[in-house]
Amino acid sequence: MMKKSLSVMLLVFLVTSSFQAEAQLKKVAIISIYGNKTLGSDGSNVDAINGLMLKDSAYNLTGIVDKFANLISVDLLKEFPFPFVPKDSVVNNIKYKSLINESKHFSRSSYEGKYPSVQVAEGYIPLAANGFFDDDIKAIKKSFEYLPSDVDGVMIAYLDFDLQNGGVSAFGVSSKKGFASANIKIFNKEGKRIFKLKDSEKSKGSITTVMGMLTDTKKVIPLINDAADKLFAELKKELPKSINRLAKKINTQKED
Repeated sequence: MMKKSLSVMLLVFLVTSSFQAEAQLKKVAIISIYGNKTLGSDGSNVDAINGLMLKDSAYNLTGIVDKFANLISVDLLKEFPFPFVPKDSVVNNIKYKSLINESKHFSRSSYEGKYPSVQVAEGYIPLAANGFFDDDIKAIKKSFEYLPSDVDGVMIAYLDFDLQNGGVSAFGVSSKKGFASANIKIFNKEGKRIFKLKDSEKSKGSITTVMGMLTDTKKVIPLINDAADKLFAELKKELPKSINRLAKKINTQKED
């Protein structure tokens, strides 16, 4: 647990300098909350596993993503040193949904199609914030055209999931644990990322694979649920403390 806390605090420290430059943010709007259904890679058969999982109707992340969205709105937003635009004012804007047309990673079929690759929180669309070269900068910048004039920051929050080796492999048989990771990022009007929080947890249980293939796909969701529940408990416990420390640091540097 100490290692986890230090990891989170180090990440907050690394972005402190850029965040301080934006310490006078007037208001922020959440423009995307979602979970990636595509599992990360821990072996050569990941494409085959994803092909199987994405076509399985039982592989549904709605409950997990809803918990994440609720955690953000109820427990985390209140810790930031600036207000947030009400969700309805964002998602009910008739032009908001058109931002998906500016995304280089997602389309309507990615979350509304027969085999969606992402699960979005109710009302939202998915917008990528994977890293400097993979952010949907065009959509992020354009979002400010549809938001109230006093909004000078937008937040994107998303979940990633994975199955990773959880034990010794032998004769092509191995066990994999479920992993859940959360990213919460804020961008300014120029599309520059000015704040980032990230954490991850793994499941207690595991699933058996033979030659890299799952023996029972129905066990995947329980594993991911377990990892996600542990992740959300950790976020609720640790991240508000980190944000509060950062807010106090910013306040001490404000001019009288």
